[in-house]
Amino acid sequence: QMLGEAHFLRAYYYFHLVRIFGDIPLKLAPTSTPADGMLTCSSVKEIYEQVILPDLEAATSSPISYAPSSGKVSMEAVNALYAQVYLTMAGSPLNETDKYQLAAKKAELVLDSPHLSLLQSDANMNWFEKFRRKEFDNTGEYVFMANYGESPAPRQHYSQFFVPATAVKLTGFVGFGSMMPTQDFINSYEKGDLRAEEKGFFFTSYDSWDNSGTLNFEPTIYKFFEPTLVGQGGYCGKSIPLIRYAEMLLTYAEATARAGAVTDKAVNAVNQIRTRAGLEPLSTAVTGNKDAFIDAVMKERVHELCFENVTFFDMMRTQKAYDTKTKSWVNLEGFVEPSGAVFKTTEHTYFPIPLREVQINPGLKK
Repeated sequence: QMLGEAHFLRAYYYFHLVRIFGDIPLKLAPTSTPADGMLTCSSVKEIYEQVILPDLEAATSSPISYAPSSGKVSMEAVNALYAQVYLTMAGSPLNETDKYQLAAKKAELVLDSPHLSLLQSDANMNWFEKFRRKEFDNTGEYVFMANYGESPAPRQHYSQFFVPATAVKLTGFVGFGSMMPTQDFINSYEKGDLRAEEKGFFFTSYDSWDNSGTLNFEPTIYKFFEPTLVGQGGYCGKSIPLIRYAEMLLTYAEATARAGAVTDKAVNAVNQIRTRAGLEPLSTAVTGNKDAFIDAVMKERVHELCFENVTFFDMMRTQKAYDTKTKSWVNLEGFVEPSGAVFKTTEHTYFPIPLREVQINPGLKK
């Protein structure tokens, strides 16, 4: 079981590395001497075929028996990562479109799990509040999380990155304000979408930690603002979602449609997301047109999974960017970002390997 978890984690880390850096070193054997670490880069295809897929197969064959609620690697997490990997391989740069069907099958296994479902509002608390609170970690729709807790367990500083720099009295610590939604992005949600309303996924006011009054600030992210951040100096025990059931619903819908046709189960998957957000189900004009359906699914991915490290990778694999002004997907090449920068796929698809690593091992230079 521990080996199965280790195989999953190595696949997970390599999956992120290959999407961020492209060609990277492939290290599968222990290091005995310094020379063992002086590797050249392997291709993107080699990384998927020689480590990511074999590790996931090893994890699948292992006796992993944890439920997602354990906070450990579960078989649902293995299948979810499999679905992410296949969906990515089906797009750029590999464009192995036969992988769409495999992505749909793996995502469906997650959807059929009795342990997972979307967080829902009830008489005591709406689902946005549940989403941001640590007491709901590893429950409901959380397939896999980076787990934190209160002292002596490690606490995280991640949530503080979303706090406006001007709102010092919000947490008692200077906010970073480094990841903020633009008003155009908030406006790109459909009218009536609860996620775009105050204290849905975003918020602009909150009581100060010292009870001196209500603070007003520019729109910022509410979905990770754990209540215990208030007055706690920027640290909290909220775990960070890495894979959600909501993402698997949308992965299943997209992969199913791209693999063949729009099925009733694919439509239902998207409508679960929309219904929870207070929206009407997709119209027959959308569900009856494959391209329109895929476009609707991709918009839901942008809006539901915002600020969860998903959208950038969706852009890379589809070579499309979501234009918040026109509310449409456009070609990534030449896309003008909100900052005014122009995206060039030959320059901006991958991050450069850090200079420190290249200086240690010149063989990594691309």
